[in-house]
Parts: sequence; C-alpha cells; structure tokens
Amino acid sequence: MIRTSIFATFVAGLAVLGVLARVPGGQGGTQPAFADDRPLPGFDRSEAARLKAKEDERLRAEAVAAALRKSADAERRKAEENDRLRVAKEAVQRAAEVQRLAEEDARRLAAAEVQRRLAVEAQQRGDGERALVAGTLVANLQSPRQDTSPMVVGAISPARCSPVGSYTIATGPLPAGRVNVGIVSPCRAGQAVSLRYGGYAFTHALDRNGRLDLVLDLFQGTRQPASIVFADNSSAPLTLPAVSLAGITKIALVWKGAVDLDLHALEYVAARGGKGHVWAMAPSSAASIQAEPASAEKRGRGFLSSSTAGDHQGDNVEVYTFMHVAGQSPGTIRLEVDYKTRGDRPSGATCGQGQYAQLDFAVVRLLDGGEAKNERLQFSAAPCGVVLDRAQRHSSYAIGDLRIRN
Repeated sequence: MIRTSIFATFVAGLAVLGVLARVPGGQGGTQPAFADDRPLPGFDRSEAARLKAKEDERLRAEAVAAALRKSADAERRKAEENDRLRVAKEAVQRAAEVQRLAEEDARRLAAAEVQRRLAVEAQQRGDGERALVAGTLVANLQSPRQDTSPMVVGAISPARCSPVGSYTIATGPLPAGRVNVGIVSPCRAGQAVSLRYGGYAFTHALDRNGRLDLVLDLFQGTRQPASIVFADNSSAPLTLPAVSLAGITKIALVWKGAVDLDLHALEYVAARGGKGHVWAMAPSSAASIQAEPASAEKRGRGFLSSSTAGDHQGDNVEVYTFMHVAGQSPGTIRLEVDYKTRGDRPSGATCGQGQYAQLDFAVVRLLDGGEAKNERLQFSAAPCGVVLDRAQRHSSYAIGDLRIRN
C-alpha cells in the first residue's frame, strides 16, 4: 500500500515536469500554442504610419532641395565661365582692333616714306623718272597679310611685328614699259625677297629698315603673272598699274649663276664705244632719250633698262629697251652677248669641265608691244688658257640683229 502511494507521487511529478518543459524559455524550447497580438496599452498603429510618412516626406524634400542647390551652383558656375570667356573674347577683339589700326597707320607712314624717298632720289638723280611715280606709287597699296597670332616684340617696330609679319606693297608706272615696286616690311628687315615674273624669279634683300625699291621690267609683256615672295614663303600677288607697251621693243637676256653676261646693242651700225653703243658701261636712260632734240634722221633710241652682274640669287637679267618714234628711219641694231666673266682667256670654273664652262641663257624678244618670244641658247665650253677672239667671246650670231622698220 505504501509502495503504491510512492509510485503515484513519482508519476505526478513527471507530469508536472512535462508541462514545465512546454513553457516558453523552458528546456524544451517549443513555441507556445498561442500568442497575444493585442497592442500594448497606449500604442496606435495609424500614428506610427503617419510619422513614418512624414519622415519620408522630409527626406524627399531635403533631396529635392539638395538637387536644386546643386543645379543652381552649376548654372552659376556656367554663367561665371561664360562671362569670363566673353570678357576674354572682347579683350582679344580689342587687342586685334588696336593692332589693325596700328598696322594701318604703319602702312600709311611707310607708303608716305616710300613716296618721299623716291621723290628725293629722283631729285638727286635729276633723271625725272622716279619723280613721275612718286605721286602715284601708293595708289595700289595692297592689304597686309591677315594674321591673328599674338603680337611679339621685334627690334624694328615692337608695336607692329607679328610672328609672320605684315607688309605693304605699292606699285607705280615708269616710262618705257616698266613698273616701280615699293615694299615695306619692318619685321622682315634684312631678309631676302623675290620678285617672280612669268617663269623667272629675281631675288633682292630688304634693307635694315625692311624696305626695298625695285623696278619690274615688263620684257614678257603685261599678261604674265607677277608676285612678291618673302623668305618665309608667304607671297602676295602683284597688281600691276596700267602700262602701255605701244612703241616699245625689248630684248632681254636671262641666265643663272654667279657669272656676268653683258648685252650690247649697236644702234644703226654704231661704232663700238661711240654714240649708239648701249651696254652696261654706257646704259643711257629713258629720260635722256626723251630729252634729246628731234633729229632730221628720225631715229628711235634705246637704253639698258635692267642690268645685273651675276651677283643675284635666282635669275640674272639685262634688258635693252628700244623706244620707237613716229615715221622713224629703217635700220639695223646689232645685238651681242659678251661672256664677261670668262673674258679673253678662260680659266677656273669658266673653262674645260668647270661649273660655268658651258652656260645656258635665254633671249626674250618683245617686239613693239606684241607677244614675247623666248629662245634658249648656250655658250659652248672653251679650253682653259686658250685666247679667244672677239667673235668667240661675243655671241652675236645666235641672237641675231634687230630690224627697225618705219
């Protein structure tokens, strides 16, 4: 009886332990069979949702405001950059305008100086030719080369020099089918400059002030293109003034090389060394011919209108210009070419296999305003040390005589 009571008590204890094992947090860890979802006292779900929505709205408003501030900052910076660029552009335009005005002033001053200098030279020489052009030389001023590069300081004209350099070119007519060309380019002082005419190029040099005064002899007529080419290979077409070649005949001798050729014209079978023998040592001039009193013979006269001594780079040229007169007497002008450097006794580079032993040259004939005719000729090589007679030294048979008709 006592044993039965103890066993019953043991079983009841086990049952109690089983219940405790199912309580949350107990050793069994099983979930309770039910949960109380009722809100705690004082908690409102709708209020929490409202607060959350308000917070989200605040965050969105702050994001929009930040984006607007960022956009406004970007617009402000863009406007400031545009203002900076506009101010810089206006400054460049003002500087360019100042430079343009300075260059225009420089061209006017340079043209006036060329005009003054030519007039002074004409008065000093007394030949009257340059005086004819002094008043009209600036009529055909050509615009300077446009250059937007920044100005640089130069030794000649600090306010007007640019990396390329501006220039002024003026032309004016001269008697007997010639054109005076005045060039002013201070930034190119001392540099070479070429006058290109047809297929020939005649090289000169600007003086220390960047000036050059030269004569273009129109021995190929007025239809050939002409231009000025500077040492930096920039060029400017040359606008020729109206020049009449009526009553003008030209015989031109053109060659290359550091040797001297002399063109001789013996007018109306003139004696060598006498009146009517025109060459480098007795060139005559257009003014002296025009100043001669009319003679009963009614003979035209000529002069050496261009002459070089083989000291130019590019082409050398000598031009004999004959000025016809109305009702002139017919006659013959004997033309000869003297290889002056070779002389009577060839030596060095002018003989044997030397560089200039065999020399090519051209003869261009422009007869009384007609079309120019170009002929290529040559001096044959001569043995070194052999004495040449006048016929061998003077090439006359190849050129031929100039026939004057009434």
